[in-house]
Amino acid sequence: MDSITFGTRVRIVSKSEFNNAINSNFKNIDNWTLKGIKKGERLVSRGMCDCGFVLGKGYGIEANGMHICPTYKENKLKSIIEHLKKWINPLEEQEAIIVGGKENNVNSPQSMKFVDSYIKTMEESNIPCSYFVGGDFENDVAYSGMKDEFLIGNELINETSKKIFGTPQRAIEKIFSKFKIADCDEISW
Repeated sequence: MDSITFGTRVRIVSKSEFNNAINSNFKNIDNWTLKGIKKGERLVSRGMCDCGFVLGKGYGIEANGMHICPTYKENKLKSIIEHLKKWINPLEEQEAIIVGGKENNVNSPQSMKFVDSYIKTMEESNIPCSYFVGGDFENDVAYSGMKDEFLIGNELINETSKKIFGTPQRAIEKIFSKFKIADCDEISW
């Protein structure tokens, strides 16, 4: 696991750029429970506010994706973590990308607990993990295995804000309260 030789390009894009990149070939993760987990070359999920999205992948173009809403009663944290651990294969180099969670959300007080538990599970399993969590903005996410590209569509991003921020790293600092970019991943517009 120490010599990860692959990585994903993470792009921070506007909602319109995001919508232009998505087509009918993407599998939509629209059931925000464990039953909604999808595996595929192209995955998309929209409307992430207090939810957490986890993408897990190894070599190849397919990935596993789940969009979990912490306010749904059927979403028990212990079951979700057990399921995440089933994704982990110690014989395969893997990586994860996690997006979501809202801090101090009175309507979803478990939001950050869920997302922090996803991150902790990956770290304890030595899985390289990029994460983008907290913040006050709705995000859409998508993964294309053919491009090995992960998109985060955010309402704060547009051509003007890109000029103001200057770099995608500075935009991430404004959008998310906590983030980390794994050594194997790269960030861009």
